Amino acid sequence: MIMHQWERALKDVISEVLETMFFTVVDFEVESTGAPFRYQSEIVISGKKGRIAISLRVTGQFARMITANLIGVDEEGIGEADIEDALKEFINMIGGNYHVPMKDYEWSLGIPQAWEIDLAGQEPGITGSTGLCFGCFGEEAGYVSLQYHEMADGPG
Repeated sequence: MIMHQWERALKDVISEVLETMFFTVVDFEVESTGAPFRYQSEIVISGKKGRIAISLRVTGQFARMITANLIGVDEEGIGEADIEDALKEFINMIGGNYHVPMKDYEWSLGIPQAWEIDLAGQEPGITGSTGLCFGCFGEEAGYVSLQYHEMADGPG
């Protein structure tokens, strides 16, 4: 299977951000087990030619771990607001680092968003979606996807 350029770029960006800012190493060789993702965050990079949406879903355990690592406290000492803030920061760093190599200043980074997923309405795992699954300590930890939406030419 040929790896798409965006996949390689996202793997590199996610690995770098997690290692340097969250003191965590992830593995992209893990297979999806259908673990329930508890949190989602998203950022949009917009330009004249289109928009790129980067979406991240993570397990509750992974979210708590990286939040604790980022703010330097035990996992028991963090709340939901801390987790959402850490996930916003994480997706913002992913978006920013993914955006920089484009070297096209017509693209701008949007405002990051994060929220808790309604587990009651969630289907198990992610199927039929284009993205990358990643793990931490041998367990499935998250899933990141990228969607590109090309702008339609206006009347002319």
